[in-house]
Amino acid sequence: MRDDNQRRKFMKHQTPNIRKTDIEREGSYLLRKLLRQARASVAAEFGATLSVHGDFQAFGQVDREGGYTFGAYDNRFTRASRGTCIVVKHQGRKIGTYACALFDAHPSMSEVMEGPGLYFDGSDDHLRIEGPKARQWFHAMRGSVGFSGGIWVSKAYRGTPLSHLLVPMLPLLGRAIAVECWGVDHVFAMMPEQVMRKGIGQRYRLSITEPGIVWHHDGADIPMWFGYHPPLMIVHDALSFLDQGLALFQAPDTGTARTAAA
Repeated sequence: MRDDNQRRKFMKHQTPNIRKTDIEREGSYLLRKLLRQARASVAAEFGATLSVHGDFQAFGQVDREGGYTFGAYDNRFTRASRGTCIVVKHQGRKIGTYACALFDAHPSMSEVMEGPGLYFDGSDDHLRIEGPKARQWFHAMRGSVGFSGGIWVSKAYRGTPLSHLLVPMLPLLGRAIAVECWGVDHVFAMMPEQVMRKGIGQRYRLSITEPGIVWHHDGADIPMWFGYHPPLMIVHDALSFLDQGLALFQAPDTGTARTAAA
């Protein structure tokens, strides 16, 4: 009992309170227009709705059918200073999610990840950067850094046209929130190696991808990939969506890394 109490006190001391993001007040005109178009397009094409939230509370309330919620996207455990999430509903069911967290990377993101970590839930969960190229990328990230992820789609919808739309579209929207509300210097993602092997990672539409991360979770080491997309290309993607609509995501992928936003 004493250990549990000490752990709770430690978590309370170590974990910052999320400062809620007011998307409407803090977002730019570009972001508001982007979200309006996304909501209207998804409703017209699929009868689905997108709700955007200024922290992770709504994200944590989704039943993931046994799936794990990464601690960096949990208001109770994250070491992020701010957060946002998107919840997708279809026919009254919550069928998809996305999240993005803001970290202050000082002296760099590599020290944050392997020092205090992205979250602390009282377990032995931690991240290790084992690949030299991945370490170089994380060491180069300094300042305000967005961590984009939290994508989940209900098993009943996987492989459907709606699922194939959500995987590229939700990161596009979330990364735009990070740039337009938080003014981030960098945005990165992490994906399990098995996701990359299946080719799903290509649909995240990232500029750079690199293996070399290990997530130690529940006693096991899970190989992960690093992905990166710079703010300039995030804004370019947003403008491309405003111009092309859902047709933007129908173009074939050319690889896991892009030289320009499609």
